[in-house]
Order: sequence, then structure tokens, then C-alpha cells
Amino acid sequence: QYYHVFLGRLSLVPILIISLTGTYLSLVKFNIFPEKKIELKAPARANQEEEPEQKQVATFASFKTIKLKDIRSVDFPFADDPDEYYKIKLTDRELMVNQFDGTIVASAQYPMVNILNTLSLNLHTGKTSTIWAIVLTLATINILFFIYSGFVITLRRRRNKIKNKYNITEAEYLLLVASENGSTIHFANHILTQLLSHGEKAHLAELNDFQLSENTQQLLIFASTFGLGDAPTNGNNFLNKLEETDSHRAIEYTIIGFGSTNYPDFCGYAKRIEEEIKTKEWATPLLPLYKVNDRSLTDFVEWVKAYSDIIHLPLITSPNYYAEINQRKLYSFTVADISATNEGDKNFMLTLTPSGNVDFSSGDLLAIYPENNEKERLYSIGKSGKNVRLVVKLHEQGLGSSYLNNLKKGDTIKAAIQSNNGFHLDKKQTPTILVSNGTGIAPFLGMLEENKDAPISVYAGFRNKEPLQLTIEQQLAAAKNNGKLKDYTIAYSRDADISHKYVYELVEKDIVKITQILDNGGVLMICGAIAMHKEVVGKLQQNCPNFELYQSNNQIRSDCY
Repeated sequence: QYYHVFLGRLSLVPILIISLTGTYLSLVKFNIFPEKKIELKAPARANQEEEPEQKQVATFASFKTIKLKDIRSVDFPFADDPDEYYKIKLTDRELMVNQFDGTIVASAQYPMVNILNTLSLNLHTGKTSTIWAIVLTLATINILFFIYSGFVITLRRRRNKIKNKYNITEAEYLLLVASENGSTIHFANHILTQLLSHGEKAHLAELNDFQLSENTQQLLIFASTFGLGDAPTNGNNFLNKLEETDSHRAIEYTIIGFGSTNYPDFCGYAKRIEEEIKTKEWATPLLPLYKVNDRSLTDFVEWVKAYSDIIHLPLITSPNYYAEINQRKLYSFTVADISATNEGDKNFMLTLTPSGNVDFSSGDLLAIYPENNEKERLYSIGKSGKNVRLVVKLHEQGLGSSYLNNLKKGDTIKAAIQSNNGFHLDKKQTPTILVSNGTGIAPFLGMLEENKDAPISVYAGFRNKEPLQLTIEQQLAAAKNNGKLKDYTIAYSRDADISHKYVYELVEKDIVKITQILDNGGVLMICGAIAMHKEVVGKLQQNCPNFELYQSNNQIRSDCY
């Protein structure tokens, strides 16, 4: 969808010109705008027997006034005969020039229809300009892409249909969706299904169908942004309805904005909804505005976790649950290296080499299928050169971890890459804080390799100083020496000689520094166990007055499990 819109904007003018000129030339072909033919006739010569004197062509005054760029064609005299002339077609007229002395013996101005015909043909074919011909070629290729992407968007929209068990007047939970292509409905449908499974009366509707009833208790608004901060078609009347709506009792609401940071008006329509609904006395916010970048599962799950906690219902917080159901492309990976499993925390590091070119970034997810069926296990990965690197905790009778732990160097497995755009290192050299514990260090090690000039600080937590942790420490030290890492601090929970045993204690200790980085537009990324995530976020909430602003600006990003 992003490229459909982005390339559409770039190609708008060329495609419009192709369409208009093509239409006009078709009308000319059917003689609706007939081209008028011009026939020049030379005047009769006064003295037929006198032989005219031949002057040098270079001295012809008429030729000196004509620019080469204005010439369409030149017919030369057939012989040295006074009745033979130069016939010159220019962009706006035709000339007949005496071949002996260069005098213009006849001329005629083209009518406007002829000029338009020539201009349309040149613009439509690009035959008079190489640069314009290249522009037209690119625009034509884009048209083919638009046909493909348009079909994909349409099929996706049809796949995400709304099905309700309760009507809008019965429902206590009203889920409202604004989406131009239907992709946001996919997320709302998953929340609807879970609410219904918990025995709650919920109804899903398009944003334009908004209405309150006596039973409405909560509004869940899933708002995409279309164009430059505009409302999608199925949500363009919501603000008018909201202005006219009143209620005698309080109704809770939460807003999730969907968009792309590639646009300057990221989640612009969701922000407008938030500004308007705040003015309603009956509206009570449950959570701050959450923003989802490029349908990031990680971003969406952040809202799910917060919403689940506040309504005291166990909603699914696995990103994989909210992934669109499709046939993932499986790649072959060869085990390049596998470390020994730690005695204490049972962690090990695995390095996989793809058999071909696989496009992925640190922070993406590796999906494995240990039983060759639909049972999928996801692992956050780092990129090391062309290799995939992950740190895995071996769980007793764990399906995915046991499968990976039994691999040997040289073994081959099939796996898929799941993009996790909301958990990538910013390309703008943004100051970044990376917080992890246990296996969550894997994507961060890859991000340090990819880093160019961004100032990065790492806070990591482990149990013991075991061989794997010492290897990770060496990699962090090397990254610092190479200018990839500004500083790092490690906590060991089982080390009696260290005062700060947990990573959240490191965060609390440096809270002033972290707050300054976030206040200046920096980013904090958390990867690891959910328990660690709650502790770290709790310290930020306690000590950062602008915590909700950081969350709203997508400055705090998580991939926890």
C-alpha cells in the first residue's frame, strides 16, 4: 500500500499527461478534431526565361532567423530548377523558400488544432526529448505495478470482512475501524474474537457508523490515516457525528493509530480524533494514544498488553497471533555455529547461514516449525553479516528450544522471516538506549553491527558470568572500541559482588541520563522477558513525567515474550 500511494504521487503528472494526450489523439483519429492540411503554392515568376543567380545558402537571411529546435522537417529542391523550392515545416507554420536567393515565396500559419496534435503526439510518445521519454517509460512501468498492487489491496480488503454476534445497540464494547484498504480490520477482528470468547458483548463497525446506545461502555477506535493526515473513506464523517453526539453517562475510550513514519503526518487522523474526543465531557480515556507503524505486530501488542491489564481480561500478547494468515516463504538455513548450553540459565547462541539472498534486519523474527506443521515458534534475531544470530533459552520439554538445541554444525533447517518493522534501529542516527535481559540481547548485538553513527547505550541483565555471557561481553567491548557503541552496563543477578543485580535497577540508576535522551527525541528499545519489561516500564512511569508522551511518540519500543 505504501508504494502504491508513494509511486502514485510521483507518477501522477506523467500518467495524467499520458491519459489526456492519449484521449485527445484518439479523438483526432476518429476525425472529431480533424487535422487541416496546408498546401503552399508559389507565385508565378515574372520572367520565365531569365536564369536566376545562385547565392550562397549560408547567406540566406530567411534561414538565419530559423532556429534548429523549431524545425520539424525540410524538403530539399529536387533539381536546380527555379520552380523547385525548400519546403520547411516549423512547429507553428510552413515555409516555401526560393533555392537561389533565399526569399520566402509563401508561408502559412498552422491552425490551433494542428499545433495541439503535434504537441499531444510529442508528449504522448516522448519522441522529441530523451529525458521525457525516460519519464514516460518509468510511468508506464508504474502503471503495471498499480494494477498488481491494486488487486492485492482489493483482495486484502475483501478478506477482512466484518462479522458480528451482537448488534450495535446490544454491545457494551463498540470497536470502530477506519481503514482505506481494510488491513486495520484484521487487528480489530482479533480483539473482537477475544472479547466474545470471554463472554463480553462486543460489536465491530466502520467509524462512520458510530452511534452510542444505552449499553455502550467502551469505545475502541482503530484509526488509519489516509493521504496527508486525512481520514479514510469509511471514517470521513466520524468527527461530524462525534460533535453531534452527547451522553448522560461516562464512556471509556482508547485510540490506536495506524500509519507509517515514512509520511510526515504519521497517525495524523488518530491524533485529530484524540483532540476532538477529549473535548467531550462524557468521554474518559483508558490509555494514551498508541501508534502502530507499518502494521507492526510489536507496536500493536504493546497496546494489547496495556489494554489487557486495564480491563483485567487475558488478551493474547503474542505477535504471531495477530499476523495475517498467509503462506510464509520458507528459506533453507545451515547451522554455521552453535555454542554449548550454559549450565545455569540454559542459554545458547545459534548462528544460521541462509542458502540464498534473504532480506532481513536485526529485530525481525525467525519462525521455525519443529514438527513441520502449523505450530510456529518465533525468535527475535540479530543480523551478523549475512547470518542470522539468535540466543535461545532451553526449556524442559520446550518444542522450539529443544529442536534448536539438538542441531549440529552443518545441519539444515527450514524457517521463515517475519518482518518486525516497529523494532528496527532508526536510520536517522537517533540516540538509542537498548535494554535487554537473557535471550533478548540477540537483536541488539546485530543492531550494533548495523549501526553507523548513532550514539547507543546498552543495559543488559544476566544470571551468571557463564561462557556465553563472557562472549557477549567481549562483543560489546569490541563494538565500543569500534565506535559502534557509546557505553554499556551489565547486571548479574547471581553475582554477590555487584550492587545492581537487575537491569531495571541499572535503568533506575541512570534515569536522569535516560530521561534527557528521551526528552531530546531519543528512542528506548526493550527486548526480553515480560517480567523485566514490566519492571523497566514501571521505573520509567515512576520517574519520567513525560512517559505518556514518549509512548505516544513511539519512543519506547518493545519486543518481549
